[in-house]
Amino acid sequence: MNQTALHIGFLREPVTSRNIEKLSEELGIACTPFTKLGGHLNFFDIPRLPPAIVFENLGIVIFRPKSPLLADSKLFSDAFIEPSFLAFGAPEVRYQPRIAKLTESEGVSWGLLETGVLDSGLTGAGIRVCVIDSGIDLHPDLKTLSGHRSFAHVPTTDDSMGHGTFNAGIIAGSMTPRSGPRYGVAPNALLFNAKVFGPGGKACTASLLAAIEWALQMGCHIASMSIGDQLSGSSSVHTYMAAAAQRALSKGLLIIAGSGNDSDREATPFNLFPVAYPANCAGVMAVAAVNSKLEIWSKSNPCINGTSGFVDIAAPGVAVTSAGRNGTYKMSNGTSIATPYVAGIAALYAEHCGARGQKLWDLVVNKAKPLPSQHVDDVGVGLVRAPDVSDARACAPR
Repeated sequence: MNQTALHIGFLREPVTSRNIEKLSEELGIACTPFTKLGGHLNFFDIPRLPPAIVFENLGIVIFRPKSPLLADSKLFSDAFIEPSFLAFGAPEVRYQPRIAKLTESEGVSWGLLETGVLDSGLTGAGIRVCVIDSGIDLHPDLKTLSGHRSFAHVPTTDDSMGHGTFNAGIIAGSMTPRSGPRYGVAPNALLFNAKVFGPGGKACTASLLAAIEWALQMGCHIASMSIGDQLSGSSSVHTYMAAAAQRALSKGLLIIAGSGNDSDREATPFNLFPVAYPANCAGVMAVAAVNSKLEIWSKSNPCINGTSGFVDIAAPGVAVTSAGRNGTYKMSNGTSIATPYVAGIAALYAEHCGARGQKLWDLVVNKAKPLPSQHVDDVGVGLVRAPDVSDARACAPR
């Protein structure tokens, strides 16, 4: 894999202006707070980056290659080398006839019915969801776009791949779409567009960290990351993404990612791959994909021997319809598709219960519907379910 060779360090203490001054003095370079860097940040164009960028919420510092190594500084708890580009977690969402399994008399997609979204009557009002993906196109069904920023190698935040737009539609597509049945989970949730993939579908982990920092800066409650890569033998990448995710969770941001689409259960014998990065990191909720029969999707990655990351929960991810580029509609499969289902339903819990961070995580997994015919390594605790607002204990852990 290609390497960007950026240095990433985790500060031992909370970030203050004094910390930043001390860091600049100790390392002999100017450290620029993330909050002072507006607009496009391209982590592939390293010479144009500031010598050091401080992510104040995450307590992370990213250095250019010519900067001093961090291991000698006592200000840092950990220091790593930014290891590689990420492969995009799924192909471009394919155009297909809009013939998902729908209940036309109900006017909604099968996923909304199976997860109890309609019965909840909730809409995600006031909840902020960051979509860390390939950008979001303007679409008549996406009415709550509230902020955008590019951390990709292109400055625009529109969507050349269709992936981010599709996933944004699942999270917050209109309750009354321009065409066809309803497909959006939380139509009043506020969408924040953090673009980390441009044409060609590559992103580096520094881009992901910057997107998470921006989500915190924007006051987001949930981050949906429909991305994935098999980074075999790369332990440091898991360590610092896990540390960042856990710091974000402690600050009220729940990060959700797909378990990956590398497996093939239709092969003889099965060809199984472990949960992909970053879903395999502690602090990131890993989502598997199931079909309308609530069976594991053939390509959804499982937990393997308990050593490669766990699947936390499952969601609809087969024959799902959502928003496409240029005002169109598409259908697709994948854990990338299941991820925004969980993000949308998390927004419903956040709205109804006021839960944030770890408490929100606990509600989402504790209220899942068990799938006894499926293996826990495949689907985790079971199918994500929207809050049962008629239940006085809907916001209480089991």
